Amino acid sequence: MRSHIFFDFDRTLIDTDALKAEQAHRIAKITQLSVEDIHAGMRQYIDSIQNHLLFSVEGYAQFLSDLYGVSPGDVLKIYLTDCNYIADYVFPEVYEVLQTLSENNVEMGIYSTANPGHQRIKVEHSGVLKYIPWHKVVIAPNKLAPEIVAKVPNKVTLIDDDLEVLTTFQRVRPDVEVLWINRKQSMSSFSGKMIYSLRELLTSESAV
Repeated sequence: MRSHIFFDFDRTLIDTDALKAEQAHRIAKITQLSVEDIHAGMRQYIDSIQNHLLFSVEGYAQFLSDLYGVSPGDVLKIYLTDCNYIADYVFPEVYEVLQTLSENNVEMGIYSTANPGHQRIKVEHSGVLKYIPWHKVVIAPNKLAPEIVAKVPNKVTLIDDDLEVLTTFQRVRPDVEVLWINRKQSMSSFSGKMIYSLRELLTSESAV
């Protein structure tokens, strides 16, 4: 069993796409807009900032307010305060795997690209901090920036769904073992190891 593992958060520990769909429904309900309006607003907001790495819930809430005349405070409630639903979207095997790894004294961390403020709330409400301490959580708008890559400890295993992240680490941090978690069973090619579920961490030292 590996001794030190850093996990990506979105689409690795939590089903981000399903979570976003839930948030859209909740925003639609509280603002009395349609879900289609919310999706359209999100697309227009992403287009307006030109880079999804610059996404912020505050900026998005204000954009919806300007677009539809809704209260930005109502939108922010879904993301920042009324968000106990987030844990429902953690992938089914995650708690079992983290519990087992913890019982086997495996050190664990999180390595995530996101707006730090909102992402910290997602991480906190996900329930994974029962197993992963805050000082092992790295969140940055661009986790491939050299100064952020340098924060990953030596000789860890990094698990991510993003092949750009993994191939970058293969090139600039060969001391880090990378594992592609291919939950969507993509046919993309990757020269490293691959798993389909985190449960494979408990059953095999050598992923595909």
